[in-house]
Amino acid sequence: MNSNGIAPKQSNTISVRVLQILSSAKQETVWYFSISIFVISFLLSIYFDNSNFFSASGGLVTIVGLLILASISIPVNEKEIEIEYRKAVGQPFAVNDDYWRTHHAESHNRFIKEKNGHIFAINVSIVGTVVWAYGWVIDYLPFMGSSTCT
Repeated sequence: MNSNGIAPKQSNTISVRVLQILSSAKQETVWYFSISIFVISFLLSIYFDNSNFFSASGGLVTIVGLLILASISIPVNEKEIEIEYRKAVGQPFAVNDDYWRTHHAESHNRFIKEKNGHIFAINVSIVGTVVWAYGWVIDYLPFMGSSTCT
């Protein structure tokens, strides 16, 4: 914290950069990525006659969903960092404070965006978890090798 009570500038580490990229990704892009991973792993499972490829893709998609969930709440610029810092420590905003006016005017829109983002990230995580847990079921499809089917 500097002498003005402002939180220090956020470092630009690789993990922060990855979370910033995920937070700016469109939902359609994430779904296309997830479906692509599922299709490629499904084809690998058929080719190698091993359902582990498909099951493992669910774990990867679950991680993507959790990273999106984590990235939603991370402030991405200095103004957001200061607003979050002031809220956390209970430092009041002056009535004529530009940060307060900006935050107050955008708080409703940000709440809706974060709520929708949380729902989306949870849905991606649920889909990934279900595939991860039950990916072995593809062993019983007729076109898979007959090693597990009777």
